[in-house]
Amino acid sequence: MFKYYLATLGAFATQMLVSGLWFLFDEMPLVSVPVGGAVWVVRIKDHNWLVLVSVPVVLLTLLGLFLAYRTRNVASRFNEGQYVGVATYTIAMTLFVSAQSRCCSTHPWCNM
Repeated sequence: MFKYYLATLGAFATQMLVSGLWFLFDEMPLVSVPVGGAVWVVRIKDHNWLVLVSVPVVLLTLLGLFLAYRTRNVASRFNEGQYVGVATYTIAMTLFVSAQSRCCSTHPWCNM
C-alpha cells in the first residue's frame, strides 16, 4: 500500500514542479482593458493554462478509478470501491468547476 501513496505523492510533486517552473519562466503578458470607466489589468491565459488546470483532475480521476478497482473485492461490511469512486468523482468535479470558474472570473467581461 505504501507504493500507492508514494506514486500519488510523486505525481503531486511532479505537478507542483512543472507548475512552478512554468510560472517562473513563462511571463504572462499584462493587458489593460477599459470597462465602464475602470481599467482592468488582466493576465492573458491561453489553452495551455486550461490544460494545466485540468491535468490534476484527470490524474485524480484515474487514481480514484484505479483504487476503486483494486478495492472491489475487499471482504468487508463496507463497499470501499463505491466510496472511493464517489469521493474521487466529487473531488474531481469540485476541482473542475472551481478551476474553470476561477479562470473565467479573471476576465473582465465575466464581471460585467
